[in-house]
Amino acid sequence: MVFSFGGANDKLKISMKIVNALEYAIEKGSKIVGIVGSNGGFTKKVGDSVISIPSSIELITPITEAYQSIIWHLLVSHPKLQINKTTW
Repeated sequence: MVFSFGGANDKLKISMKIVNALEYAIEKGSKIVGIVGSNGGFTKKVGDSVISIPSSIELITPITEAYQSIIWHLLVSHPKLQINKTTW
């Protein structure tokens, strides 16, 4: 699962750790999901299920990260995924 505002870029050599991780996941036959900024980059290109958050270029990082935060909080709070009940 990739959370990235740019989604990485193999051509421009941006966020190559993400590119390398995704290439490894593909090699191993893993499903790739992601939540990325409006461009989506390499993650959107190779992912099985990728949500692209639309925003202006000036606000791409805060808007994308805000939506990512909402989604990961929903995931960790989902009753079917919880190992321990939340205490708040």
